[in-house]
Amino acid sequence: GHGIAHDEVELALRRHATSKIKNQADLFRIRTLGFRGEALPSIASVSVLTLLTAVDGASHGTKLVARGGEVEEVIPATSPVGTKVCVEDLFFNTPA
Repeated sequence: GHGIAHDEVELALRRHATSKIKNQADLFRIRTLGFRGEALPSIASVSVLTLLTAVDGASHGTKLVARGGEVEEVIPATSPVGTKVCVEDLFFNTPA
């Protein structure tokens, strides 16, 4: 991928903030799954999610850590261009 800019990385965990839909006509042209911008926020709400990302030309990448859907830290980090997502402790906050 192309990565996520540092000032936009928290949007990745906000529901519907990353939707590919720009106008009503786009609803009829959807050819992919997950178009509503719900995947990462949903996974983050039940896990410890680490997102490491960088865009081409940026002086540094960004590391975001969220626990149970709440962002705990957003810090500069070394990263190749693109985005890597690590999910740990899946369902840690969900009763068995």
